[in-house]
Amino acid sequence: MGQYILERVDNVHITGSDKTYDMIVWGTTDKTKKIGEPKFTKEFTSELGCVTPVSPLNNLLTCTRH
Repeated sequence: MGQYILERVDNVHITGSDKTYDMIVWGTTDKTKKIGEPKFTKEFTSELGCVTPVSPLNNLLTCTRH
């Protein structure tokens, strides 16, 4: 289903991991096979999925009741 949709759109935006990106653009997640031209050449944007910022200040920013 995914391949069918990718063949019929002008551009794609995804959230996910580097493996998702590699599978769409290169057709594989095997780093040794990503040579030559990419399989998907249409406009493509992506962002990492589930990125949660962590700060050493989180404890200071937590509201507490006294």
